[in-house]
Amino acid sequence: MTISIILGGEKHIELGAIESGPEQGLPLITALGLAYLNWGRLEQTLEFLLRYTDDPRLVTGGVPRFPDTSFRLKLKLFKNLYTKHTHFKEFHESARLIAVGLKKANDSRVRLVHSNFQGFTDDPHPAIKAVIAKWKGPDLQTFDGTWTFQAIRDFNTLLCHLNNDLAAITARVMTPDFLQSLEIPLSRTDRAILALRRRLSRLPRLRIERPFPLA
Repeated sequence: MTISIILGGEKHIELGAIESGPEQGLPLITALGLAYLNWGRLEQTLEFLLRYTDDPRLVTGGVPRFPDTSFRLKLKLFKNLYTKHTHFKEFHESARLIAVGLKKANDSRVRLVHSNFQGFTDDPHPAIKAVIAKWKGPDLQTFDGTWTFQAIRDFNTLLCHLNNDLAAITARVMTPDFLQSLEIPLSRTDRAILALRRRLSRLPRLRIERPFPLA
């Protein structure tokens, strides 16, 4: 079902499910789907790089609060580790370029994901018509734009380069030898304490059941 609402007496915005598209729009939809697939892989690869080094036994571990959802905070952590930390010196140059690309890709991803598809242009080379609605307090602002096939393809090309570059770093970092080089020299007592903490963290929490009142 698709409905159209009117904002400010003149602005029409389409709402409802997008179940299919016209034949001339299929190349755009395909390119968009490929970009989403590459973005998902990029996010997971970045997560691997950050999670595997977030270990209290390593010089890179002990992040006070790991950024579970914010891509901006994950990018900040990536920069702190892979472009600055002395143990990642071999990655500093490539990681700086990757960090610039990640910010650019995330900006495009946010605009793309948070825009509302409104149809296709009638040009010989159709583009996706979209609108972004933002509220500032009680005031609504709308922004119209288009996503051309070339823009989506350029976005996907950037994601492909980033995926390959991140995968190359991952292939080096996620190896026993490299992770061992990050280990903190610990005494036997320190190792026992860490092992106990890990064991305790896996135990289920005790739940105290409160009795229901009889009357």
